[in-house]
Amino acid sequence: MTEKLKQIIAKAEHKDSGTFNEFLIVPTGEKYDGFWGVNGFDQMILLAKKRVENEWCILTNYSDSFHLIKIHSVNFDIPSDLNCVRVFLDESIEIHGVASSVIAYGKEK
Repeated sequence: MTEKLKQIIAKAEHKDSGTFNEFLIVPTGEKYDGFWGVNGFDQMILLAKKRVENEWCILTNYSDSFHLIKIHSVNFDIPSDLNCVRVFLDESIEIHGVASSVIAYGKEK
């Protein structure tokens, strides 16, 4: 984990819902052992923000999966200064009630 990513995580406030279009998926290196028990996946930190915002928030630091539903365009990259997967959507999506799996809903097409 890069120093820049550590600083982002340290400053990020926790939220369990909101409307976002940019995400960072950060592996924790720890085995998931939550609601479903050990399942062969690692836990992840999922950070999110809106396109016009500069501050990231933490949606979860214990989930094992992130589901995007009804999304038009999804872009994935790995910024060198963060060394984690960034997901960027062309439209904002809504997330409510983060649990062991994060489910994000786009608009009906």
